[in-house]
Amino acid sequence: MSNTSAITSAMGKNIRWLALILIACVFFYWKILLTHQFTILAEPEIVNQAYSWNHFCASTIQQGNLPFWDPFAHSGRTFVAGMETGAFYPLKLLLYLWPLNSSHLLSPQLFQDYYVLAHILAAFFLFLLAREIHLAGFPAFLAALCFSLGGFMSRIPWQDMLDSSIWLPLILLFLLRALHSRGLRATLYSCLAGLALGLSILAGRIHIVIMDVLVILSLVGYVAFLQARKADSTGRGFYWRRAALIVALVGVVGLTFGAVQLLPTIEYGPLAIRYIGASAPVNAVDRIPYEELRDPMLPRSLLGFLFLLPFGGLIGGEVFTPYMGVLPLMLSLFGVWRGWGNMWVRYFTGLAVATFFYTLGPYSFLHGLAYALVPFLWIVRNAGRFLYLTHFAVALLAGFGAQSLFEERGSVARSDTGFIRVLMWLTIAVSAAMALPAIYNKLDVNEWMYFSLLFIIVSSGALILILKGDSTPATRFLVTVVILCDLNGSYFFIQNKIRLQKSGTDYLETILRSHAVAEFLKMQPGLFRIHMESSPWPNIGDLYGVQLTEGTTATELRDYYRFRRAGPRFWDFMNVRYFVRMGSAGQPDPVYSDQHWKVYENRSCLPRAWVVHQAVVEPSEDSVFVRLRDPGFDPLQIALVADNLGENLEPAVEGLQEEVRFESYRPNRLELRVQAGSRGLLVLSEMFFPGWKATVNGRVSPIHKTDGLLRGIVIPDGESRVILQYAPISIMIGAILTFLAPLATLTIAFLSMGRKSPGIPHGEA
Repeated sequence: MSNTSAITSAMGKNIRWLALILIACVFFYWKILLTHQFTILAEPEIVNQAYSWNHFCASTIQQGNLPFWDPFAHSGRTFVAGMETGAFYPLKLLLYLWPLNSSHLLSPQLFQDYYVLAHILAAFFLFLLAREIHLAGFPAFLAALCFSLGGFMSRIPWQDMLDSSIWLPLILLFLLRALHSRGLRATLYSCLAGLALGLSILAGRIHIVIMDVLVILSLVGYVAFLQARKADSTGRGFYWRRAALIVALVGVVGLTFGAVQLLPTIEYGPLAIRYIGASAPVNAVDRIPYEELRDPMLPRSLLGFLFLLPFGGLIGGEVFTPYMGVLPLMLSLFGVWRGWGNMWVRYFTGLAVATFFYTLGPYSFLHGLAYALVPFLWIVRNAGRFLYLTHFAVALLAGFGAQSLFEERGSVARSDTGFIRVLMWLTIAVSAAMALPAIYNKLDVNEWMYFSLLFIIVSSGALILILKGDSTPATRFLVTVVILCDLNGSYFFIQNKIRLQKSGTDYLETILRSHAVAEFLKMQPGLFRIHMESSPWPNIGDLYGVQLTEGTTATELRDYYRFRRAGPRFWDFMNVRYFVRMGSAGQPDPVYSDQHWKVYENRSCLPRAWVVHQAVVEPSEDSVFVRLRDPGFDPLQIALVADNLGENLEPAVEGLQEEVRFESYRPNRLELRVQAGSRGLLVLSEMFFPGWKATVNGRVSPIHKTDGLLRGIVIPDGESRVILQYAPISIMIGAILTFLAPLATLTIAFLSMGRKSPGIPHGEA
């Protein structure tokens, strides 16, 4: 068979396995793909963040605008600087460009389809990586299902984290090809690995990116060590230098491709605070104190690999657990047992052990040492999230276990009677331990423990059957079904709508019921904001286009945080005309009420914009907030500015009514007509933030920080046309860099076409 025919045959086999992965994923997610009785949109955080943010992007883009600035949260905020929005992630165009449903909202079903698509891609990428490290089709197929449908990936409640997590297998696939190639071909694969890393950045979860980088460094170092060990003394340096160049190129391309997201984030960081739980927030760029690192796995969580929710689920680790299915665990142990001589078995075993040890947080010496020595690792605040790498490694080890069982079965059947005995005694011991509480009713053992026992028995029986020589297609099908049933039974993220509605915990339904109050507020004349006094409050801002004072992100502008604590006058300064309270609120005289909400008017709120003719330079932020709290301070007469205006204001013309009128109000652009009797300072109840530019009658005019965090623009006497545009240079430069990364990669791909690149030995030990 020719080389071309062999490649074609291999591609055909891979396509068949990828098709089977697609079918398995569709059947696995039957609840949300094939019925309308289940949902993943039940928790407040998911609905208020991912779903509402995606709707904001979709509706904004479909109206012909770009979602750079969000006027509907935090009294106006930069939407793209908070990485968790993942606004620039290319795959989200599927959500952004799809027509809105009959309620003019992003389709919840489309959102769920997108969620499944992410899992399908994760399985595809893991399969391709498994094939790259020489796993056969069926073992790679099982590894892909274990990674995508089980463990960490099955319990991610945040869309940006899920989107970011799927790219690690593809990063490593291209990285390995770069390490085993030379010349332009090595450069091309390095660039492709960098693009995959950049996609992880654009997806929005920097925690995952940091973990990806740690794997990149460890894997490249491991491969370079093996390659250098086989070389003579003069050639060893070549492999290390080459490895360093590959890592550098991957990093440069990844950072360049992610620049449109990273540069606005870097600009935003020094201006923001970060919430870290019950403690006071810290500056977003400051190192989080070790004491505030949270959600480690407890040492008892070791049993969580074998039992689903042991100790009633009290094993630490946020929403994540070590459980990845009984049969995948057994396969991974068998893969280590039988395959220790394989370089990849050793690497992934080390990765699994080290990362799980790290998840123990303060119980682990490695956790504290890494905090002290590894730059920026503190950003991954939750130690339990390192289960992402543990489960990634375990999935591949399960593939190696299946490889030994199904592809090397002759030698296994002769030499592993000891492993059979271990499985049999394990099953007997666990069954006895679980039976005693059931017989004597002495210990509290939940049903999920018995669920695990069932799969311990079934998985042990299946492995014993295979070890004794039965590896027919029917047995492979049985193994696949056992794994899918185990993973599906432990998949808690999908919830039954009927049960949610009966318990009153269907949060999507809660926010949809807020449509009536949102419509009432949108019918009121003029510009204003509202403050919702409920917990949790629904994000009717990004979903229905009502401007709120609150937001649902982990960060916030530092000035805004301080301003909100300056006293009750905050609501007046921020143009809060209405307070929205629960329908059970006892205050009299609401201007609107329904079964769920009551609306009360704030008659003391300031307008959205006004003109003053006296400005006081007050560079001290502390002094500004002291004066703002003073009941005698009148912001309609005096403005507190952070720097000199550059030109003197003129006294107001007595008896002349000055007017400010908004002609257009869009997310990134404001247009106003201002009628002033003399030169004054136009003060807008809009957040002062870098990237906003202003023109007055066509001439560029500086925007001054006013009253602690508002915008001030000097205007002449008479009628003026004022335009404010949000077009930060960070986004513009970032967009250019993001475009250049794939362009450069395509150029290198074109130059490398038709060139043969001599390979470099893989360095198997």
